[in-house]
Amino acid sequence: MQVVILAAGKGKRLKPITDRIPKPLVKVCNKELLWHIVSNFVSFGLSDFIVVISADKFGEMIKSFLLSNFPSVKFRFAIQKEQLGTAHSLLVAEKYVNEDFTVVYGDLFFHRDVLEKLFTSISNEHLLVSVRVDNPKSYGCLEIKNNKLIRIHEKSDKPPSNLINAGIYYFSNGKIFEMIKRIKLSERGEYELTDAMNLLAKRDSIRVIEVDKNKWIDAGTIERLRIAEKMCKEWL
Repeated sequence: MQVVILAAGKGKRLKPITDRIPKPLVKVCNKELLWHIVSNFVSFGLSDFIVVISADKFGEMIKSFLLSNFPSVKFRFAIQKEQLGTAHSLLVAEKYVNEDFTVVYGDLFFHRDVLEKLFTSISNEHLLVSVRVDNPKSYGCLEIKNNKLIRIHEKSDKPPSNLINAGIYYFSNGKIFEMIKRIKLSERGEYELTDAMNLLAKRDSIRVIEVDKNKWIDAGTIERLRIAEKMCKEWL
C-alpha cells in the first residue's frame, strides 16, 4: 500500500505562523504535524510515500524535513504548481500511484488508533474515515445509508447527520482519478476532492468508518491547534 499526503496548502487560517513555515510543519507537542502523520504510518510498516508539495520555498522545506527526519523511508514528491484545490492536488500524484493507497490531508492531527481502525477495515471497497461532531455545519457532512457514502455535503446549513469527513481515505483502485478528471471548478474556483468523492460514490461502494472524535482533529486553525496540543498531552 502507498500513502499520499496532500501537503501543498498555504495555511491561511494559521497566519501568522504560516507566514514563515508551511502548514504541515506547524508543531504539536514539539513535533511537526507531518512528523506525527508519517510516524503513524511507518509504525504500521508502510514506507512508500507520495507527498504533494508546492513549487515554492515551503515545498522545499517540507522535502528537506522529510528526507532528513525519515532517511529509511521512500519519498516521492509531486509538485502542485498551482493551488487549484484538493482534487487537483491528488491528481498531481497520479503518476506515482501503482497500487491501493491511502490519502491524508497534511494538516491533520490524529492518534495511531485511527489508522488501526482504517487498516483493519480494508476489504475490496473504498473507505472514508469519519468523525462524529457537535457542529457539522462547519465541515463536510456525510449522508450515508447502511454505512455507505451517498454524498458529502460541504458546510451545509441543514447537515443530514453529525458525521463529518475526516480527510483520510483508502482507495482500492485508481477510479478516483477518473472522477477528478470529470469534475468542474467549484464556486470558490477550485477542484474539490469532495466533488470527486460524490461522483465515485455513485459508481463504486465507499464504506464509511467512524473513529473516536477525541483521537482526531483538523489542526488548520489557531484554535484547533491549541486543542490538538491538549489532546496530544492527554495521550502521553
